Amino acid sequence: PELPFEKQTAIDDLPMGLLIKVPMLFDGARLGLHENEWMSYDIPDKTTTQACFFVTWPFGYDYMFGNIGGQFAWDLYAQGHKAVVDFALEELTAQVGSAAKKHFVKGITTDWADNPLTMGAYSALTPGRYGARKRLSKPLADRLYFAGEAMGGPRSALVNGALESGQKAAKNIISSLSK
Repeated sequence: PELPFEKQTAIDDLPMGLLIKVPMLFDGARLGLHENEWMSYDIPDKTTTQACFFVTWPFGYDYMFGNIGGQFAWDLYAQGHKAVVDFALEELTAQVGSAAKKHFVKGITTDWADNPLTMGAYSALTPGRYGARKRLSKPLADRLYFAGEAMGGPRSALVNGALESGQKAAKNIISSLSK
């Protein structure tokens, strides 16, 4: 059956946002960057979302990963995985110089934009619709429970928010079955 209006509205108020992760493998050169750092830069106001921010050499491995988000991520992803990796590499090169291309081995992208199980990366609350997460998290007739990062409370849009939301729903289901 169709969901009640309040529940469907809550879902509609939480569309999926996109954050593309771009893991990029290098040949061991560190490019003057340190391990486990967040690398960001100033972006001109006219291109506020056309950027790629990086986490460098996580746990000492020879890769870094870029993060590209917002509407720009959707538009760039539509051009294909190669375009996403090329953009990330160009942004990195603009920051650290041509050595980035010299030491670059390969890059890949997450497929969250077209994965039928995600269709994005995380819920992006529509402005002015703050109550949507709470409305969505309420069960229907103690028989249908909703869980996921969208209902992660203070950890919404995070994996641990999804886990905690799922654990809470599971406990509520167990409790409702014992009645």
